[in-house]
Amino acid sequence: MIATPYEPRHVHNPEGINYDPSQGSFEYLSPLDFTPFNASAPINAHSFQLPGLGSEGPLCGHQHLSHFSSDLQSARYDLLSCRRIVCPRCWQDWARRSTFEIVLRIEALARSTGQRPYRCVFSVSPESVSHDSWDWDRVNTSLFHRGYRRSGNHGVDGGVAIFHPFRLKPQVKRRLRKTGIHNGVGMWAVVRGWVKDGADLFEFASFGPHVHSIVFGSPMAHSCDDFVLAFDDKNGVPQQLDTPKDVVGFVRYLLSHAGVLMDFTIPEDDPHEHEHRRRTHAIRSFGCLHHIDPEKLLPPC
Repeated sequence: MIATPYEPRHVHNPEGINYDPSQGSFEYLSPLDFTPFNASAPINAHSFQLPGLGSEGPLCGHQHLSHFSSDLQSARYDLLSCRRIVCPRCWQDWARRSTFEIVLRIEALARSTGQRPYRCVFSVSPESVSHDSWDWDRVNTSLFHRGYRRSGNHGVDGGVAIFHPFRLKPQVKRRLRKTGIHNGVGMWAVVRGWVKDGADLFEFASFGPHVHSIVFGSPMAHSCDDFVLAFDDKNGVPQQLDTPKDVVGFVRYLLSHAGVLMDFTIPEDDPHEHEHRRRTHAIRSFGCLHHIDPEKLLPPC
């Protein structure tokens, strides 16, 4: 079942956090901590947190007096919410909203065209992942923009792309495959549980930027010196996400370890805020899925 979005009532925002359900790589903090945006500034493993594995905002979860009854004999209290993507309390709401928004677009296009989507990975060559320096300019050019071009040259018509800053270490993958404890939930679900219980994320993962995508078209795998387009292959043939339930589960899983950028902030009154956010979005649509209107693609009830 696809979760239905809703508008929370009486949500108090103690830090003026600007919440966007599709924004998974940026976190508003206090303007007092403002560091000017620089797309050429280095980023590393410590630049990011995972959704729900950070700290709550001030007063998050506390009760807030909403209003009194007409006879003044009782009062209503609502829970405060910081809406931080990294907040253990609030991240699930962001994930539900984002999953609904992404899946709605994917399924609207799938039903209007009669095509089912595929899942794939955009990455630089394995030798370049950890040995070369990274900044947002490189993320945009080497992963997103190059991914759009190269995938387009290999049968991809478009889709949605989600940025991930971390890769699980090979020994961790071997351990999980040996025990099988990730079966049915995914490796990152297990690792998130370990980190939530107090383990260090970097014991299991290392910095390795890449992009997971859900794409449409007639895709083919591709590998060269500076880019890899890989699919969830079976006998050399990319496999489709056959049902909406498959899409929901995969999107929800991808959001669980998307990158939340934490090492700079943007004041809400910054005239260049839109550009900063555009260049640091973790979730982006491209090609045939860009700027579509699901309401126009889906028939009326």
